[in-house]
Amino acid sequence: MNDEEIYDNILNIVEKYGPDSKGISKTEVTRIYTEKHGTSKTTIWDYIIDLINLGKLEFKKVGKVQHKLSLPTS
Repeated sequence: MNDEEIYDNILNIVEKYGPDSKGISKTEVTRIYTEKHGTSKTTIWDYIIDLINLGKLEFKKVGKVQHKLSLPTS
C-alpha cells in the first residue's frame, strides 16, 4: 500500500466515524485502521501527523486534555 492509499484510508475513517463537530480520537482512528488494514499504531500516528501538517485533518481540543481529529471545516 502506498502513502496516498494510507492517507485516503485515514481520511475515510475520520469522515465515516467522526462526522459530528467533536470528531474522532487518534486512538480510535488507529484502532479502526489496524483492524481493517493491519499495520502498527505508530506508523498510522506518523501518517496522521503528516495529514495535520498538510492541512487535511484538524486536531481540536474538546476537553481539558482530550483532542479529536476532524476534517477541516473551511
